[in-house]
Parts: sequence; structure tokens; C-alpha cells
Amino acid sequence: MDEKLFNKIFCNYYQDLIIYAYYYLHDMEECRDIVQSVFMKLWQDRGSLQLQNDKVKFYLTASVRNKALDYLRHQNITVTHKTEIDIQIEEMSEIEHVIHHSELYNSYCLALEKMPETLRAPFIMHREMGLKYKEIAQMLELSERTVESRMSKALDFLRIFLKDFLSVSLCLITNSIWI
Repeated sequence: MDEKLFNKIFCNYYQDLIIYAYYYLHDMEECRDIVQSVFMKLWQDRGSLQLQNDKVKFYLTASVRNKALDYLRHQNITVTHKTEIDIQIEEMSEIEHVIHHSELYNSYCLALEKMPETLRAPFIMHREMGLKYKEIAQMLELSERTVESRMSKALDFLRIFLKDFLSVSLCLITNSIWI
């Protein structure tokens, strides 16, 4: 699996997997941690995994489910109110659907696709997977300073690519303050 395919998989499934984890955990921060760890494992095992396109979603959802259940076992928590959970998941799915299909999210994913690979890899590893610069430097066999520089350039790239969205957001925020 190359970096471009990994980024596409990440953009396509990240939000859905967080919502899926929420079904089990009801803790958004823990959901993000679990989903990030699944993507980190996918990235680390990319050379040995032989996933077909139609099996990627199954692999990711099974991994998230297993990690969520492991977390619950570890916390010794049991789910007793399934109907309440179903309602919450339905509400979260509607919110996720809006976010996932929003123009900004799609533009963000497009920006990541257009970003040079040398900038994209450290950016995703840091921002989406939560790795520290030192860990990224070791994985990519770069100096920590090079990772810092590439992160700065990646952020500049995103600011330029998403400048129209940033100015519209600022106008909406400014207008809502005065209303």
C-alpha cells in the first residue's frame, strides 16, 4: 500500500470509524485514539497486509470494533441501554454525514491529495495519527528539524489551498458575534 492509497483510505473512512467507535464507547476522545491507532497499525503493517479494495472497510471496522471492545473489557464497562445507544448513534450518524460530505472536508482531502508526498506523510502522521516529530523522523528516516520544516510547509500549503474557506469562516464568525 502506497502513501496515496493510504491517504485516500484515511479520508474515506476516518469519520465513519469514529462514529462507529462511538457506538461502543460514548467518549469521542477515546474514539479518536482508537481510530488513530487502527490507522497507525495499518500504516505500520502496510507492507505485509494484502487487502483487496472491497475488504478494506471490513478490516477497518473489525479492527475498530475489536479495539473498542478491548477498551471496554479493560474498563470493565457494560452497555445496558441499547435503545439509548441506537438513538445516539443515529443522531451522530446524521451529524457525521453532514460533516463528511461537507465541501470543506472534501476540499481538505483534495488538498491532502495535491500536497507533495514529502509534506503529506509527516502532516498526516502528526495531525491525524498523533505521532510526535521524533517518532515521525525515525519512521521516515529524517532529522527532527526536517520534519518540523515539512510540517510548516504543509500548513502553509493548506492555508493557501483552503484560503477561500478560511475567509468565509472568518466572515461567518465575525457576523455571528454582532448579531
